[in-house]
Amino acid sequence: RSGKTTGFYALFRRLHEDFNGDVFIKPCSFSTAGPRLQPAHLSVLASFRGGMIEMGQQADQGLLFWAYNFKLIPVELISAVYDQFLSAQDRDPKGQFHTPMNLATSVVSRLWDDPRLLTKKSKERGRFLDPACGSGIFLACVFKRLCEHWRDSKRIEKIRWPRLLAFLDQLTGLDIDASAVRVAIFSLHIALLEEVTPPDIRKLMADGKMLPTLWGDRLRQTDFFQVEDTSRYDVVIGNPPWRSGDKNAAQWCRERGLPTPDKQTAWGFVWKAISHLREGGKLAFLLPAMPFLHTHSKVAVAARSRLLRYLRVRCIVNYADLRRQLFAKAIQPTALFIGESTRSDAPYRFDYWVPKAAPGFAATRLFAISDADKRQLDMIRIAADPLLFNKRLWMTGPEDKLFCFLERLPSLRDNVAQFRNTRSRSASRGPWTMGQGFKPAAIDRADDENYDTVHSDAIGELPQLPARAFRELSPNLQALVPSRSPIVHRRGFERGFRGPRVLVPQGVGSSRLRAAYTDEPFAFQHAIQAIVVPESDRARAKVLAAMLNSKLMFWFAFHATASIGSERPIVHQDQLLDLPFPAPADMPEEQRAQSAAARLVALMDEAAERLNADMLPPDMLPKLLKRVDELVYDYFGLTKQEILLVEDTVKYVAPSIQPTSSASAPIWWHSTKRDRRAYASTLRAGLAGWIEEGSSVNVALIARNDDLTVVRLRMCATADRLAYEEQHLALGEALATVADAMSTPLPGNLHRLGNLRVYVGDDLYMVKPNRMRFWTRTAARVDAEKIVVDLWH
Repeated sequence: RSGKTTGFYALFRRLHEDFNGDVFIKPCSFSTAGPRLQPAHLSVLASFRGGMIEMGQQADQGLLFWAYNFKLIPVELISAVYDQFLSAQDRDPKGQFHTPMNLATSVVSRLWDDPRLLTKKSKERGRFLDPACGSGIFLACVFKRLCEHWRDSKRIEKIRWPRLLAFLDQLTGLDIDASAVRVAIFSLHIALLEEVTPPDIRKLMADGKMLPTLWGDRLRQTDFFQVEDTSRYDVVIGNPPWRSGDKNAAQWCRERGLPTPDKQTAWGFVWKAISHLREGGKLAFLLPAMPFLHTHSKVAVAARSRLLRYLRVRCIVNYADLRRQLFAKAIQPTALFIGESTRSDAPYRFDYWVPKAAPGFAATRLFAISDADKRQLDMIRIAADPLLFNKRLWMTGPEDKLFCFLERLPSLRDNVAQFRNTRSRSASRGPWTMGQGFKPAAIDRADDENYDTVHSDAIGELPQLPARAFRELSPNLQALVPSRSPIVHRRGFERGFRGPRVLVPQGVGSSRLRAAYTDEPFAFQHAIQAIVVPESDRARAKVLAAMLNSKLMFWFAFHATASIGSERPIVHQDQLLDLPFPAPADMPEEQRAQSAAARLVALMDEAAERLNADMLPPDMLPKLLKRVDELVYDYFGLTKQEILLVEDTVKYVAPSIQPTSSASAPIWWHSTKRDRRAYASTLRAGLAGWIEEGSSVNVALIARNDDLTVVRLRMCATADRLAYEEQHLALGEALATVADAMSTPLPGNLHRLGNLRVYVGDDLYMVKPNRMRFWTRTAARVDAEKIVVDLWH
């Protein structure tokens, strides 16, 4: 209040030092007779980069702009402004979402921090291109990393203005939207000003050096597919649009004979981006995971195989499980592709990481990953198994063995022909035929001459089963409703409306596929599929309907289909036909399978009678489905350990996939003492065949808190020690001997979950997150296999 500059300077310096630079000054409302904040005070404040002033109305407005520290304006805020406030009529809403800052940072860090990917020369003088720059978030992140690397390598704090401008010259951004380019320019200007103190800005202005003009030079409004630039870049980075049907992209690819499955524009961006890379240059794109990883149509598989030859993939990070936490409204999950422009037909291996959703993601913005989420894939296996990317999302080693057994059995495809022409009344191609129901006509398009409609006698005569009224095992005949009109958009598979058949809706339940057997006549819409069988195959059709309701079939579909575990819980016809459906004669224990099949037929007959009774007990259907599970396990001859694998997936993993930020996934739950005891029992059983006769393994939980648990394994005589015990040491004390092994950094914005094994003398210490994902019986079998491999080597 004295108004003296020296006293104010001393006060502010003390605040600045005590709070490590994070100081905010808001002047009080001064009276006209009291002291005023003088320009001299403002110059003092401006000399500190850590402070920001919120000005009163009496302050010198000419100094207001330079009082801001530009580090307090995050680029992600600019990106959000771009996403929310640009005019919707200027943008194609399909496939466009602003990239979250933590995801953009993860992309740049994964590229930058891996010494195999970028050379020192690229980090200093490399050229970077974002062909669909949007708000410029990737370019701003790259600019920051260029500055950080320069400071670290030159051991300086302050980067001179010419060098900062040189960094901007290394960046090129393109976008078809002019408004987006303007926002990107603003983003880069903010990133530039973060590197300059206010006094230096005044000096630059006095020297006539203003902000660089980026429009039309480094950042341009243009269609990437109309750019004939022959320049070659060290890195092409970004998040290209995920829409379909871009004419310029399709034409560019068609002229060069390059595939674009499902007309996905992102494929075009990938092919053209590769043409802009110098030899050894790097591509780092966020791409839709479904068409690039999980779709296994012939066209998609061929395009993926070609991409793996044109671009030597270094790393793929599949963010499928974080779909709802990253993009709340997005339907498709995303994956990061990092590859090198080095064409080679020789097989190679690359990292495949699958981070999982984690509690607290909205607050920490860190991607959680454990050792189980880090795999390596090779081209040979990918070529032999188009489902490999999907399998490696959740499947463990023991599950892989069970899956391979089921996959080698005859499938439903071996028995069923598909009724593909839904408007034809032609006979089926085989004794078992599958097709979808009818598609109703849209009332609001009845007068549209370009809208196709057709008359269906069958739909006009038969009642309908609404898809929402579908019930497992036996359809709810009391839910049938009269047909509204015989005029439909497509007739569908009309043979599926009568006779013995199995009905399968596309929608999947929380832990089961759904199916029902019936021979009652009624129609249904295209959300339901029917498998029609001859009269002589009624019993086998009932077995199929029962199997499709089992947890085992859901488990197989969860790992095998391209949608349940990675996008939306829907089973399409092609995916359904891949499910195993062996005859008893195909099974190792034929008599056991025959007996189970006979009991499944009897159960289906019982279900048809009891489920359509007037008074249905509420627990009747769950009891019948539990019996189905037991009989199907028996049919396939599964062991107790294999059944545990299926049950764990259904109970913990499947309900946990792609949670929202507010969800509480079962695999996040804290383990109970009962869970840990079951884990220890399964772990000991898995190790029993590998230890000396007369010895045993003592499993002791020696310390735990809310986040971590430390388990010690020790060899002992069978009669000497307890099989399992829990102690209560301080966690810090228990971690003292293994602390050094827990500090492994990971490139990218990734948080490593401490699932470690450390051998100290004759003891094995395991540091495990205290979440159910790491304490299931499946996790115990996986840990046992890893321990055996460790000891073997």
